[in-house]
Order: sequence, then structure tokens, then C-alpha cells
Amino acid sequence: MKKRTSKLLSLVMVGFLILAGSASARMDSADALFGVSTHIESSDAQTDHADIPTANFTLGPDLPNPIRPLLGVNDGPAPTGDARNPDLTQQYQQAGVTLVRTHDFYGPMDMSQIFPNQDADPSNPASYNFTASDSIFSAIVKGGFEPYLRLGDSWNNVRRITNRANWVKAAVEVVRHFNDPVRWSKSPLHYIEIWNEPDGRFWVGPREEFFALFADTAKTLKAAFPNLKIGGPGLTPAGFLAPQGQAYAKAFLSYMKTNNVPLDFFSWHVYSNDPNDFPNAAKFYRGLLDANGYTATESHISEWNTEYNPERNMTDPTVRTSARASVLMTAAWIGLQEQNVTVSAVYRGNDPSLNAPTWYGIFYADGRPKPVGLAFQLWSQMATHSSHQQITVSSATELHALAGHSSLGEITILIANPTEKSSSWQLALPPSTSTNYSITLQQITGAGTEIQTSTLSGLSSEIAAYTTQLVTLKPASTLSLNQAQSGLIDRDVTYCTADNVALKMDIYHPTPTSNAPVAMYVHGGGWTSGDKRGGAGAIDIPELVARGYLVVSVNYRLAPQYKFPAMIEDVKCAIRFLRANAAKYNLNPNKMGAWGGSAGGHLVSLLGTADASAGFEGNGGYADQSSRVQAVVDMFGPTDLPALFKNPASAQQVFRTSDKNSEILQRASPVNWVSKDDPPFLILQGEKDDVVPPSQSQGFYDKLIATGVPATLVMVKNAGHGFAPVGGSISPTRQELTKMIGDFFDKYLK
Repeated sequence: MKKRTSKLLSLVMVGFLILAGSASARMDSADALFGVSTHIESSDAQTDHADIPTANFTLGPDLPNPIRPLLGVNDGPAPTGDARNPDLTQQYQQAGVTLVRTHDFYGPMDMSQIFPNQDADPSNPASYNFTASDSIFSAIVKGGFEPYLRLGDSWNNVRRITNRANWVKAAVEVVRHFNDPVRWSKSPLHYIEIWNEPDGRFWVGPREEFFALFADTAKTLKAAFPNLKIGGPGLTPAGFLAPQGQAYAKAFLSYMKTNNVPLDFFSWHVYSNDPNDFPNAAKFYRGLLDANGYTATESHISEWNTEYNPERNMTDPTVRTSARASVLMTAAWIGLQEQNVTVSAVYRGNDPSLNAPTWYGIFYADGRPKPVGLAFQLWSQMATHSSHQQITVSSATELHALAGHSSLGEITILIANPTEKSSSWQLALPPSTSTNYSITLQQITGAGTEIQTSTLSGLSSEIAAYTTQLVTLKPASTLSLNQAQSGLIDRDVTYCTADNVALKMDIYHPTPTSNAPVAMYVHGGGWTSGDKRGGAGAIDIPELVARGYLVVSVNYRLAPQYKFPAMIEDVKCAIRFLRANAAKYNLNPNKMGAWGGSAGGHLVSLLGTADASAGFEGNGGYADQSSRVQAVVDMFGPTDLPALFKNPASAQQVFRTSDKNSEILQRASPVNWVSKDDPPFLILQGEKDDVVPPSQSQGFYDKLIATGVPATLVMVKNAGHGFAPVGGSISPTRQELTKMIGDFFDKYLK
């Protein structure tokens, strides 16, 4: 089989189209830009046609691998190509994009442009040109997207590597630049991908030279950045589809195994209109990795899309502008989830020109979503229901289905019909299910210009040809945090003022409201980001309100603009405000608890251990009131900061120091303030957390117990940071953890 050429030919074509410009009118309407859903008041959407086949869906138990946020794209959100193209940050956020691979910006993010002279001194800052790249990278970070840093070149800047040693050293400096916490207000990198399609036209020279470059770079980067995940090489689709490509993949992994090269992830590409090619490729590469001893290596598909390739009978160039593309890629996305692929980056986010509407983007160059861009929104909703639930399809239909649920019991089912024939489906819930649900159906069908929304009266529906559906079963008892019903939620209440900043809290009132105990939520975000309506603990709010707590969620001053102890001063001021206004809000000032995750866990732990003598009260107001609380839930919060910061420079933006033994880090550590009069603690920690190591919670728990403070430590199995599943479903489940929090507060606050 010949190697894929259509993408390269299309790239050349787009280059000419960009130069030619575009006379197409730009869309100014927000509805046009975002494909705003049309709401159909009510529809059973059921069929009585006997000739339409029916798929029977049966939900089963949870599966070990979670539903992952496979929501990455290549390129953007900054404009690429035509100078008139807009920035698509808002569109990416609307679609639910979480990750941006830094490939095919056609220059700014290429090593050939950043380090143009391979013989220059890699240790000399003057050898680098980061001007254009920093603008691109800044748009990614500021938009809230995770950068997936590709080290290599775009198709138009490919060059032969003539000085391997210098290139490897330069790669280290480039990674250091893009992971500098001072420059970017955080260390944004997690994945570093070495190269792109070396088995295609992106490598000039013998393959053995590439193998050596990859091995040297991977070893050097891992030694310099042990906490980052290093991998690659982004093989072409031929690596799976063609015999010569398979031989290349086998030779690559054999070389890496022989030379003891660390490989945190292996990346590969697929372009196909057969949705089965994607999971089959994942199976193929998983088998190769396991056979070479890389059993823990993650599998990444860092480019994928439909394809126009006459050689493989893929001859419709308009497929990417139709609902057919959205359903083909949805079926593929379902297959990737089933094969436990860890990272996905669709090629690509934005088109370079309006003159090329059949290009690979999920958005047209002016920001309008293509049908697959709308499907991306449904994938994003699906990914929030990360507990992967078994779904059995017992029929001869060609429907693809994926089921998951949230910690609050909301169930979603993503369904794709990639055929030219209509079908129908019926859903059977487990026999033990007794919950009443409201059922919503969202679908992309027909021309694929909008997401249609309707309600179902039963667990069945018709699904038309080339249609994507997302079915959501919402328990009737679920409280929506976004519905501020009159008298139930007070939004943006100013609780204190510090540095001329009006600090805000949301107050959730229970029913009845008289003399209610208080539970205050403090969000995380590395002390530099986050909001009172998000973070790991926001999901617990409905349960606590339902149990009769007056729940308060607070914002606080953030670094780098405000340094520690600003954050803990604000949290303490919030407690004092509530006590001062106990009569106004019908709360019990003697029954107050706090919970938070990550940086929020650190702050509530400090709230529980550091009394007024610590000097963290601040000047926000209500000095006559106590800031003490009667119960604390710490979720994976840092408690011993000198031990946390392996790279002391990362503490600079929050704590004004790069000395891990400095007094301020000692004072900011809750473990150093433990005393026998501290309130009871519940500590929840993921056993596989690589951001806040379990040793932080274990050491804190040990100190509390040794001092005589009531404390409980729960190590959550298969849980990473934020309780994200790692290697299987977490145990206890997130829903069970919410119940633990409620039970703990009930024990000490009621």
C-alpha cells in the first residue's frame, strides 16, 4: 500500500488559497459561530416503522477504564493562515477543547524557527527566537487549554538534523522555556512529544538516524524533567495500515527497548472514513508496546480525522462539511474510549482559509463550527460522566454506543449511526434501578448545522442515517448549581474587602433555613486560578444542601498578583463574616466546617490548624469574630510545602521564595501548626496522585493522630489528582466520597 499523500497535496493547495484571499462574508452572529441548539419543546422521537431494525441497549456494571477527556485538537486557538482569520479561543471553550497540540502552525512552534542555526551554542539565549512562538503559546495557556508540546517541524519547515547533540540540548532549553512557571504563571506542560511522522516526509535521512535522535532526546529530557511525560513519535497511518509502516513501528520499538529508552507515551495517527480503523490501530499499537515491555506506556492518537483518499475508496471531498463526518468521528471516538487511549488530538481545530472549506478543521476559518465541531460539544458532555459503564448492544444494527455516569447518578449514552439506513434503539436499565429520570436527547443529523434538543418520554428513540445522539438521564433529585432559584442561592455576596478587592461568595440556603450548620467550600487551582463554582469539591454542594447545611463557596485573591498569605487571610475572613452575620443568614455560628481540594485543601487545612497566633487573620474586617472551624475535609491538599516543591523555583510566584527551606514555606505548611485543640479532620487522597503525593496526606494524618486530633485518612484506589481515574475506576467512587463528606460533617456539626 502506498503512503498517504492527500494531506500533503491539500497543504500545498491551501497555501495557494490563503495567498489568494477570500471574498466570503464573515459570520458575526454568535448563534452562527457556536451552532446554538434549537430546542424542540417535547418529542417522543419514537418509531412505529416495523422495517427499521432496533438495537437493544442494556446497561451493566462499571468498567475498569474511565471515560477520558479525549478532547484535544491540533493548532489554534490563535489564527493560522489567512491574516484575517479570528482567534478562536471562545469557540474552543464552547466546544469543550481541553488540549492543543503545537503542530502545523507553519513556523512559530517549529524547532527550525525557534533554534534556526543547529551549530549555534544551545546554552546561549541569543541562539533562540521565541518571539512568534510565545504569542501562539500564550493564547493556548491563557485560553485554559493544556499545551501538548510537539518538538519538531511543520510540513513546510522540514530540515535534516545535522548536529544531533546541539538539537538535543536545544530541545531541553525549549522545554524549559515553555514550562517556566514565572513566564506562564504556572508550569503548563505535562506531555512532550518528540517529532511528527518520521516514517513519512517529516524526517530527512535514514531511519536509524531518527531512532538515535529520539533515544538521545528522550533520555536527556527525562533526566532534566522527571515529572514530565516524554514520548512520540507520531507515526503516520501507514504505521498501522501498511506492511512497511508496521515494520517501521516494530523496528522503532525494538530499538527503544534495546537501548533502554524511557517511553511514557507512544503517539500515532489515523486518517480514515472507517471508524473501526481507529480502535483497531489502538489494539495493534498496544500489542506492540506490550510485546516490547512497555506495558505502562500510554497510547496517544495525536492526529486523526476523516480522509479523502481515492486509493482507499475514500472519494468524497465534502465529507468533512457534512453530518457524516460528525458521526464517523463519533463512532471512532467511542472506539478510542473502549481501547483506553489516553490522549487524543483531532487534526485540526481551525481551518487556515475560507477558500478551503473541506479542510481538516472542526471549525471553518471564520469560527463557524462544522458538524464535527458540534459533535465535539457532545463528546465534551460525555467526558464529564467519567465512570465508564458497560453497555451491551444486542442486535444486528451497526450502531456504536458508549455509556457513562457522573458521581451524582446522571447517566449519558453517546450513540452513532454511521450508516445510510435509519435504526431505532431501546434502553434497558439494570433491574436494581429505582430512580426516576428526566430524559434529554441531543442530536446532530441532516445538514448537521445545529444540535437539536428534545425530551423523551421513554427509553427508546429512532436514530436517522448518519446521525449522532447524546442521551442524558438526569435523576429527578439532582440540584442544578446553575439554577439560582429565588430565595435558594445568593450569588456574589461581598464578604470582605482586601487590597481594594471585593471578595465574593455564593450562599446556598437549605430548607428549612433556621440555625443551619455551615459547610464552606474552598476551590483549588494551584493558588493561581479557579473559581467558587468549580473545582473538585463543587460536585459535593447539592448533597450538603440537601442534608440541611448552609453551604458557602468562596473566591479568594490569587497569585501571582497577590502573594501568600493573601489566600488564607481571605478564607479566614469569610468565616468571620459568616459569624458576624449569623442572624441574617439563619446559621449556627458554633457549627462551621470547611472542605476543599488541592490548593483549597491546603487552605482549609491551614484554616483548621493555624489559630490567630499564626498571623494569618489579615485586615479584611470582622476582627472581633473567630475564624476557627469545627470540622475540616482536606481533599489531596499540600500540607508540607518544603517537601512538596521539588523545584523550589515553582514556589516563587505564590510564596515569594525559591528556597525550599525558607520560613514562609514552613509557616504555610499546615503540618507545622497541628495542636491538640484542632478540629476533627477527614483526609481524602488519591493513591496515584502525581501532583500532591500521597505522602503529603499520610504525613499530615500521622501528625494529627500523634497529637490527639480525631482524623480519618481515606486512600482512594486508582485515583490521581482531583480523583481522576488512573488504571481503573476509583474506589470508593466519587459518589461514595460525597456521602463520606456528608456523614463526616453530620457527625461533628449536627
